[in-house]
Amino acid sequence: MMLCLIIESTVTFILVVVVAFFVSRHIHQTRARADAQRIIEGKQAANAEQLSKIINALQSTDYLGLQITDGDFQRVRQLRDIQDEMLKPHP
Repeated sequence: MMLCLIIESTVTFILVVVVAFFVSRHIHQTRARADAQRIIEGKQAANAEQLSKIINALQSTDYLGLQITDGDFQRVRQLRDIQDEMLKPHP
């Protein structure tokens, strides 16, 4: 009886940790998408380091074994274009 309670508690704990991980990743992705959209639309300024963080967050979907969405792919491409323009020397 005690062993069943320990196993049940362990399984519950593991499930809670996994769900918490994916919920936090979802929130992180949602924030990155919102920030990316504001930067692309010119409503928010960003430096190259901030752009890199947002790009990494949008691409992290691939690292979880999930497919990156077309919308995220387009955002990454647009952010990279903005980043390249920022890093390009201007006379």
